[in-house]
Amino acid sequence: MALIVVSVAMMVLEVQYVGTRFANILEYLSDAITVIFVVELGIRFYVARKKSRFFKQYWIDIIAVVPFLRSLRFLRLLRLLRLFRMGVILTRRLASVSSAFRGAAREYLIMGLIIVIVVLAGGIGIRVSESGNDAFGSLSQTMWWSVFTLVAGEPVGGEPTSHIGRFFALMMMVAGLTLFAMFTGIVSAVMVNRLRSLNMRNLEIDELHEHIIICGWNRSTLKLLDEFGKDRDTVERGIVLVAEFEKEPDLSGLSIDPHHVFVVSGDYTQIETLQRCNIDTAGIAIILADRIKPRSDQDIDARTVLSAIIVERQNPDIFTSVELLNRANGAHLTMMGVEEIVVGEEYTGSLLAMATRNRGILRLMEELHAHEGNSFHKIDIPSGWYGRTVDDVSHELRTRHDAILVAIYEPANGDKGVELYTNPAATMTLPEGAMLVVIGRRPPTL
Repeated sequence: MALIVVSVAMMVLEVQYVGTRFANILEYLSDAITVIFVVELGIRFYVARKKSRFFKQYWIDIIAVVPFLRSLRFLRLLRLLRLFRMGVILTRRLASVSSAFRGAAREYLIMGLIIVIVVLAGGIGIRVSESGNDAFGSLSQTMWWSVFTLVAGEPVGGEPTSHIGRFFALMMMVAGLTLFAMFTGIVSAVMVNRLRSLNMRNLEIDELHEHIIICGWNRSTLKLLDEFGKDRDTVERGIVLVAEFEKEPDLSGLSIDPHHVFVVSGDYTQIETLQRCNIDTAGIAIILADRIKPRSDQDIDARTVLSAIIVERQNPDIFTSVELLNRANGAHLTMMGVEEIVVGEEYTGSLLAMATRNRGILRLMEELHAHEGNSFHKIDIPSGWYGRTVDDVSHELRTRHDAILVAIYEPANGDKGVELYTNPAATMTLPEGAMLVVIGRRPPTL
């Protein structure tokens, strides 16, 4: 963004001091910045999985860095197109503000960019093309001419005599009429929406790697996305949300940046749909009990099991979590490689019974399941801890890391097998390769 601003400012100064030694220095510096942009585009082209999409996404940037002959100096105005790249970057960063302000801010930003680019292009273009016209003897005169012409819809302050100058005058008049229409709302929606969608994402789905695929939609999906949004390392993987959507879900008001979420409309029990989600390179698959269409519980679980089997067949190394309505329907999922099976109603019944026997304990459970405050953390342990007793380790975790040891995962014999020791005995020693489950405000760094 800084280089874009500097390059545009240098181009304005270059026109102001045209023909001087200072202008030549600015031109060399501007060419150096252009080389940086060329290198960046070259790297993007090299790593792009689909070269055709690279040209589709970055054609404006390519035009802005194409070198032009000195006889065609006025074409250097195309460098102003770099301001659109700056606008895209700024718009992406607006995800941190509230959803109500974010939508208006995008529109104001786009309108402001259009006005700035048109005024600069008109003022600099007239200054270059009408260098022998006394009415346009300085850059300040041409800039004011550009502003007045844009507002009035006709040349104000001087008449261009060259063909190129008349072209710029015509451009300013047309731009003035268009901007008026945009402000009145007739053209605004079309142009703003078109510009808003201009390269809003850094990646496309088939460029994602180790990303998260969420299959299905129910009332817990928004909560799931909101929790992911609070974990930067997780959300920056990219999240693909796939279900039979009739329209894209509204993700406003969540902590997650919508630009990290890709929405795919389709039946995720079909291999073609999962391939559109780039299932082969995904790192995590979450299959929810889909309620986007009215189906029986048995049909919902059948679709969940089918999609889990397809996911594991397409990518055996993926970590898969499945939500079922009836645990009996997932008898074969573990053998297929599914790591986690969640039956929400079972936990609901257990929590209600626990709340009845131990009044007030739900407040503890709510905190442990929330992202803020104390929560569960699963951590690796350094090799130097192997062989130490639980009593020794618990004391160190409590005194030095403000954490409470609650369980130990020990690698077991067999594929993907683990032994879980909840509230382990004080005399138990930590086996090699074990992982700890602790309660703390943050994951301890051992």
